[in-house]
Amino acid sequence: MHRSIFHPALPSLTLAFLLSASAVRSENVVVLSHHDRGESYSGVWGYTAPNGTELVFSGTRTGTSILDATDPENAVEIAFIEGPNSGWREMATFGPYCYIVTEDEGAAIQVVSLVNPLAPTLVRTLNPPDVPHTTAHEIKADAQTGYLYVAGTRNGSTQTGLLIFDLNVDPLNPPLRGTWSTYYAHDLSIQDGLAYVAAISDDLIVVLDVSQPGTPPQLTEWTYPPPIAPHNTWPTPDGNFLVTTDEVTAGSLRMWDISNLSLPAQTDTWPSPNNAVVHNAYLRGNYCFMSHYADGLRVVDISDPYNLVGVGWYDTGNAWGCWCYAADPNIAYISDIQNGTFVLRFTPPSTSVVASAGTPAALAIDPMVAAPNPFRSSVAVRLNVAAIPGRAYRLGVYDVTGRLVRLLADGAVPDADPTIRWDGRNSAGVPVASGVYALRLDGPGNVPATRRIVRLP
Repeated sequence: MHRSIFHPALPSLTLAFLLSASAVRSENVVVLSHHDRGESYSGVWGYTAPNGTELVFSGTRTGTSILDATDPENAVEIAFIEGPNSGWREMATFGPYCYIVTEDEGAAIQVVSLVNPLAPTLVRTLNPPDVPHTTAHEIKADAQTGYLYVAGTRNGSTQTGLLIFDLNVDPLNPPLRGTWSTYYAHDLSIQDGLAYVAAISDDLIVVLDVSQPGTPPQLTEWTYPPPIAPHNTWPTPDGNFLVTTDEVTAGSLRMWDISNLSLPAQTDTWPSPNNAVVHNAYLRGNYCFMSHYADGLRVVDISDPYNLVGVGWYDTGNAWGCWCYAADPNIAYISDIQNGTFVLRFTPPSTSVVASAGTPAALAIDPMVAAPNPFRSSVAVRLNVAAIPGRAYRLGVYDVTGRLVRLLADGAVPDADPTIRWDGRNSAGVPVASGVYALRLDGPGNVPATRRIVRLP
């Protein structure tokens, strides 16, 4: 049985109070639009259609509200997908589909078609025997691989673990491809073949190799000091840092250096200013967008992982979910338990945080980019000359144990084409097994740096 998390209520707090000139508390964030069905709200997600339509999905007590927020100042509800009566509802999108889960029985996974983004339609409801679970706590989709991860699942009173479905085969009835049940997986994030799991009941962060589903091997785990319950995770694009959140009163946002998975190290914390519960956190650029119970949206500058700085906020009242991946990088969606869906605009402050002496340079400076990733036959590593002072460097491929697999280059960055290719072979010329590997760039200035890459079967 996982730890029960209670969502604090603010019965006296009304939207009129929140939006009154004398009561609004905010910094660098304004409300663009707001929608409230008059029932309790839970998770939130978003979707940008190929034609540019922006959708907002918000879980409510009786279903899922879908807003058209293409014009963020005039967001309007265009569909409502009824579901089991539940205080918990989460969703994820992959391709032209939205997948919805809840902790109450009746709809283990709802599949909503977004083929016509202005007319979302429920096209399938999956329950046993099509899926092995009846309820779930969280859901995430990996856009890189097309796998769907359903966390905190149960079949009746029996825990059924973290379930992995393959959306590539049939997005309306995806087959089960893998399970993991060593710990209760409350939430997770997926990037470059790794799953970062918040095992809230065991006060652990666990990293899995999900490049091959089945039974994903565990790469590492580390302990949170009880009773600090790790709720969610989100890695930086380069995979070198991870943020986690504490779902406890007076909890914090935590930043971890995970460049060496065997030795994760906390770099800094950012505590809730009002002792609120920090719930969900996501990274976009140099900023972390978070939802706080009783504290609304909070925005933190993470450009220096050793010096986290709050730069924006808006108190919606009692925020459950946050989403920050609209086409406009300064737009964020908040689902507030008592006050509905908010479309907010964050205006970055005019001054930026400068990295402290001796700390990594700003995360926006990327010394190398690997593509495609994941890959099958070969991967190209393009070096950023401006990020390699002196232009001397050494580039190698390492396995998850830190063993050198192959030295790709050792010398000066080429003038004509700063791109190095790896053909998936070791130093003996033998093709390596599929799985997770690390590119390591050594040199002066802003390096060493690592990038995780995944070789597919």
